[in-house]
Amino acid sequence: KELAEALDSLNSDGLKIRFIQVGSSCGHAGPLKDRDDVSIVETLSPGFTTAVLENSDVSFIADVRSTFAYTPYMPSKFVYQLFSSKPIVLLTRKGSPMFKVYQAHKDAGLFFADYEHPGSLSGAIEQALRASQPFQGRTSACNWFTRKSVADGFVRFVQQLI
Repeated sequence: KELAEALDSLNSDGLKIRFIQVGSSCGHAGPLKDRDDVSIVETLSPGFTTAVLENSDVSFIADVRSTFAYTPYMPSKFVYQLFSSKPIVLLTRKGSPMFKVYQAHKDAGLFFADYEHPGSLSGAIEQALRASQPFQGRTSACNWFTRKSVADGFVRFVQQLI
C-alpha cells in the first residue's frame, strides 16, 4: 500500500517512475498488481535479476515484517545490492538491522523511509533519484559484510554468551 501511494505521489509531482518487482510476491502484490507503472516478474533467475539491477536507477528494499515489532532479520537482497553503485531506498523500521547500517553510513547512498510513517517513502525515493554518485561511504558500508567482519561479529556474539 505504501509503495502504491508513493508512486502516485511521485507521478503527480512530474516524476515518471516505473517499479519492477523481481521474484515471488507470495500473493501479496495487493494494490500493485493492477497498475500500469508496476511489473511483477515471478522469477528467481539470477541473470534476469542482475540485468534489472544494472538497468535500474534506484534499488528498493523493504523489510516490513508486519507481525513483529522487531526482527533481527536483514534481507539478503540488501547486502547484494549494497555492493552495486546504485542508490538504495530502505523501507524499514527505526532500530532494524538495515536502519543501523543506514545510520552508520550516511554517505553510502542509502535512503531511509520509515515504515511507521508511510508518507516518508516518496521523499526517500525522490532523494535517491536526485542523488549524485559515486557514494563515498559505500565501501565502508560493504566492509560490514566481508567474511572477516562477519566472523569477528560472530566471535563477539559468542563471547557475550560465555
